[in-house]
Amino acid sequence: VETRATRVLNYSREFWRIVRRKKDKNWEIRFWIGRIEGFDEGRRLGAYMDAYDELLERLKNIDLISQIGSLLGWDQEVLMPPKAAALRAEQLAWMSKTGHESTTNPRIGELLTELEGRDNLNDVQVANVRLARDSYDKATKLPTEFVEEMAKHKSQSLISWQKARACLLY
Repeated sequence: VETRATRVLNYSREFWRIVRRKKDKNWEIRFWIGRIEGFDEGRRLGAYMDAYDELLERLKNIDLISQIGSLLGWDQEVLMPPKAAALRAEQLAWMSKTGHESTTNPRIGELLTELEGRDNLNDVQVANVRLARDSYDKATKLPTEFVEEMAKHKSQSLISWQKARACLLY
């Protein structure tokens, strides 16, 4: 038995109604309620969408990590007190490391390989898979430790630059 729809997700012109089943308390995509060429409204989706949906969920989480890191970076440049620089550098390094680990997760590679072999994806989905593959391939070439250290040094260099600029202005 299904309960009420709890949320609607929007991924690249695709709208899905997410419902929760009382029995197993798992989220399940049951009805497609958006409009994509070649599909009729309300069409029930088969198992072939499971890998694509899992990939989108993982990419959404990676993007959230990136957005949080961007917000921390903005705060560092605009509002952060100077004495908080060391802690902010650690926070940004941790966010970069976490995002990189999520991006290079082997499961994403498996999902991409599975999806690249399918011929039943529409143009938007194929483009999403292609872009995700490019991002995954680039990220797997960098070690996590390097990404973490780079973020830390980038944050520390911003503070050094701000101090040097303040000395030049006064």
